[in-house]
Amino acid sequence: MAQVPSIDTDLYVVHTLIVASTIHLHLDHVMDLKMSWAAKRVIELIHNLAIDDFQFLDPVLAVCPSIFYFFAA
Repeated sequence: MAQVPSIDTDLYVVHTLIVASTIHLHLDHVMDLKMSWAAKRVIELIHNLAIDDFQFLDPVLAVCPSIFYFFAA
């Protein structure tokens, strides 16, 4: 039986890329409201995933964690 993701993976990719671009565009600023929102949203997006959902995600998301880790460092 074929597995079905528990989320809309295309919509998940769009939301994740929006958050990643928000963080990337505001890297030169001190922790402001937009970056705080984006950091919280990243955590929310990750918590929405089930273990079985990862195989359905678009590979373009592989670059997003590098943006998030750079922000946190």
